[in-house]
Amino acid sequence: MSTTPSQLQQSNSDTVTFLLQHALREIDAQNDDRNGLDTKTGVVLGFALVSLAQMVAALFTLPPDKMHLSSHPHLLAMLFMGGSVAVGLATVFGLLALRPIPFESFSVADDLANPNAEHDQLSRQILAILKDAIPGNDAEFAKKVRHSERTVYLVGVAVFCFAAVAALIFWPLIL
Repeated sequence: MSTTPSQLQQSNSDTVTFLLQHALREIDAQNDDRNGLDTKTGVVLGFALVSLAQMVAALFTLPPDKMHLSSHPHLLAMLFMGGSVAVGLATVFGLLALRPIPFESFSVADDLANPNAEHDQLSRQILAILKDAIPGNDAEFAKKVRHSERTVYLVGVAVFCFAAVAALIFWPLIL
């Protein structure tokens, strides 16, 4: 059984269509991943900044007779400064994770510039663009992930430090 040229052309066209659909799904998934990571990083970073603001507000608004700052002043200062530094660093890494980065894809304007092109030819051109775009997007996303991970770890350190400050200040009230 031999394959005719028209069957071979149809098979190639089906392959191009399949690959194009797959590549477009991958580009959409990459975009969704970026947006999801940005949302999560923004929420975590906001939590850290609110934690810092709440700790500062508590330290400056509570009556001195309700706070027991004299029991471990050096430890309190170290924990408060450690939490503050962690929030500062988390903010830097969070902003690095949230900064706008290029997202490679294809432009419909390119296709509109050549309205007489064959469907298969346009599909192949888009595939060529996406073939280079997908690995580039993955590399940029990996950088965002590293910055976002650092943000999360530093927020964890800050929350631990601020919780320890609160415990040292208010623990004597419970006893």
